[in-house]
Amino acid sequence: GVGVGIGGFSVPYDLLCEFCPNASRGTVMMSLWMFFALGSLLVVQVASVMLESQGWRWLCAYSAIPPALSVIGLFWVDESPNWLAVKGRREEAEAILLKAAKMNKVDLGPLELEHVDTGHLDVSILFTGSATATTMCIWIMSFTQCFCYYGIVLFLPHAMEVLTGQSLEIPSLGSSSPANKYPYWALTVSCSGEVIANVIALLVINSYPRGKLASFFFFGFAVTFPLIVSGVVDSVMVASAMLARLCAANAGNITWLATPEAYPTQVRATGHSWGNLLARSGALCATYWGARDDTTVVAIGFSTMAIIASTAAYHLPPGVMPGSNPRELLTKAGERVKINKPNQTP
Repeated sequence: GVGVGIGGFSVPYDLLCEFCPNASRGTVMMSLWMFFALGSLLVVQVASVMLESQGWRWLCAYSAIPPALSVIGLFWVDESPNWLAVKGRREEAEAILLKAAKMNKVDLGPLELEHVDTGHLDVSILFTGSATATTMCIWIMSFTQCFCYYGIVLFLPHAMEVLTGQSLEIPSLGSSSPANKYPYWALTVSCSGEVIANVIALLVINSYPRGKLASFFFFGFAVTFPLIVSGVVDSVMVASAMLARLCAANAGNITWLATPEAYPTQVRATGHSWGNLLARSGALCATYWGARDDTTVVAIGFSTMAIIASTAAYHLPPGVMPGSNPRELLTKAGERVKINKPNQTP
């Protein structure tokens, strides 16, 4: 159930990405992750109150309430006009476009969608022409962003046991044996890094190219993660954990934004779905790599992958969606401004 929910998240994400105005897409899509960050903070607080008394099963039950409620909102979400047009349901697609235009007070005039022949869409289309370099960069970034993010999320609870001076054991329900108090405050501080990450991302997302920003945060993770296991004082360890989680969150969030922007409409869902598959693979690998006993080897592995992803992100080609490159000029309608270069005299 969890895998299906996470795996399907790319569909509504891309749908919203297509509906957003080009000039404000970055701000809108990055603001979504603030709810993710606040949810991370909330679940730590819930765990600190009831985990030791009620057990992990009830924690999972409480955590399932928000996604269960969100299902109700699906009844008010419009279908993708592009998907409807591809399926031959052009009248429905036109109705949704007219509805969106009316909400935004835009006059589309006479509207009639053309038939779009998408041909045979499979993974091979992602390696056609210039799309090859884009796909390779996206796949490396997607795998690594989940490898690093879920790696630190799963690693920190065990790493922070050293803050109590001894190993922690949560007693079974009904047990009268004492247990060391887990340092939930440290997890709260590290989780706050995601909230700070979202604020930073909202401030810079419209000022720098997506790939360069992701490269910066991947590299930041590679530098800060090893400090967690390097035997530094507790305050430095917690601060490093917060910064590493900040970098991992922003690297992932920007990768999510850059992926649908990298592909044209006809292959956008295909491209993001394959990228999401690589991301889930990275999360799976993180559970095994982070469980190794040698924390030095763990840190080297995570940092090495982050540096590789930083390099791939730095070389990520510009996205095809208007507005994906903050340095390009857009008209009031959100379209790219074409600048005619004057002819050079020999």
